[in-house]
Amino acid sequence: MRAFWTKLLAVFALVALLVTTVSPPASKVSAANSAAALPSYKLNSLISVEVKSVLNERVAAGTRIGVVVRLTNQSTKVTRVPSYELRVRTSDGIEYTLKPSSTNAGSIQPKEKVVLSYMIIVSREEAFSLAKLVWVEVNNNVYPKVEAARLTLSIAGLEWRGSNSSFSNPNSVKEWGQSFTLSTLSPTLRFTPISAVKQNTLKGPAVLVVFQVENTAFRKTFLPELLIEGKASNKSFAGQWVGTGDKAIEPGEKQRLYFTIITDSFSSLNSVNLLTTESFSSLQGTTNSAIAYNVGLLNVKLPNSLNANMAATPYTLDNPISFNQLNQMITPDLSVSLVELNRFKSVNGGFDTIVAKFKLMNKSLTPVLLPPFGTQLKSEDGSQYEGVSKSTSDKLLPPNLGYVVSYAFTVPQEGSDKEWMLTLFDNQTAAPLQIPIAALQVKTTEADPNTTSKLAYPYSLSFSKWKVAMTPDPVLEVNSEISHLDNVIVDSEFSRLKFELLDGDNNVVAAEYLPYSSTIPLKTGTLSLMLPSLKSSVYIQHVRILEAIDTAYGEATRLLVEL
Repeated sequence: MRAFWTKLLAVFALVALLVTTVSPPASKVSAANSAAALPSYKLNSLISVEVKSVLNERVAAGTRIGVVVRLTNQSTKVTRVPSYELRVRTSDGIEYTLKPSSTNAGSIQPKEKVVLSYMIIVSREEAFSLAKLVWVEVNNNVYPKVEAARLTLSIAGLEWRGSNSSFSNPNSVKEWGQSFTLSTLSPTLRFTPISAVKQNTLKGPAVLVVFQVENTAFRKTFLPELLIEGKASNKSFAGQWVGTGDKAIEPGEKQRLYFTIITDSFSSLNSVNLLTTESFSSLQGTTNSAIAYNVGLLNVKLPNSLNANMAATPYTLDNPISFNQLNQMITPDLSVSLVELNRFKSVNGGFDTIVAKFKLMNKSLTPVLLPPFGTQLKSEDGSQYEGVSKSTSDKLLPPNLGYVVSYAFTVPQEGSDKEWMLTLFDNQTAAPLQIPIAALQVKTTEADPNTTSKLAYPYSLSFSKWKVAMTPDPVLEVNSEISHLDNVIVDSEFSRLKFELLDGDNNVVAAEYLPYSSTIPLKTGTLSLMLPSLKSSVYIQHVRILEAIDTAYGEATRLLVEL
């Protein structure tokens, strides 16, 4: 009699196995504010399942198959995770039983979601594809054991084959600028690629990719951990997420995600893969041994021109600069304008220096921290020159006052370029890469030879008569008319005036400096400068007045007037 019932149970189990098919989603679990949630299937009357990721990766020991699923307890009571076997079926009909992670949950709280991880390494040389997932209930209490397939799902097109692989599902490939969600991680976060910039760093060529992420839910959402991988024609380059942004995003809030990818000099990226990290643990004695691996989520094509968002706009000196949507460094309370762009000559020869002076005005009622933005000049032939500022310390700018900061660009001597593209960068948010926040079409300033008044911002300078008094010590006296143009502050890091005394052969026989922040007041009247290096026997033919600035390669000067 017992044998009869055993055979009857076996027949019922076989019938159940035959009638189990790959059915369409049986119970779609809706996610708030998202139509892009993962398909959800009933595993039993209380639990639904979603497929989070599928790995089919070649490793040294063979082929590593990893599957991560998400179970949801739909009931109002604690529910045990079914002790089903999870198997993968290949496209050629072979099945492999996956091992559960030792850290998998054994039960699920009411309405809770848990993530379960499974893995196996198969010593199989040839490549193969995964076609289905099968949950099988096994009864080992009878002989022969009885197996019943409880759920079978198609996973064709879902498998990730490791680094440098491609997506076979066209829905996983997005055009540049196209918004998308990552349904396996957070379907309520909408991502949009907004900027891709190629730059050179000390580590080699690099690409900065910026995404805007928006929380479309009605509750706070947390950013998932994301990785990025740059794709060239036959190579891939691992990138990293930079910045220290808050991982929590409030409802309706938008944040920026910055990724940097270091490449080589011979590769040109055409797309990027977004990835996430999965893990699997196995019990080794009394400790868990964890394996971490990456799984691709989505591919985003890069624009044809990586610097497309850096198109320069015509600019007029002393007008407030308009910053683009990537700007998170310059606050609305701070007005930034370019007031001068002049070419200086190297004292030692061999190069010229272009000096850009920026006026920063605090329009608020409280002190504002001065931002150390980066700058770059680009010539008409495409040559790029980085700007260097002498200002190295943090400064607070008082309300309703301005500050002038200078940037020096070392350029070829006697260059003919007059028109330039000036780019301002946020060089902190994604350091060491720079985020372009403004691009301007500018021209170097040409001095008017017919005017006696010279501009060395923030001063208007005019010099006329001069003389050298030799008693008791040599003193240069120069008649001057000086006016301070705006409510701006100058300090010891600013440029300075240089007075050169020339003999009849046009040789410089003495020189003296007058910093704008000197103890000698810079005002209308007679300027008196001590000349300790001047010999009384030398006859002075001319006095040359210049603006001088120190650069990383030595002093550079600009002639203001020769008397």
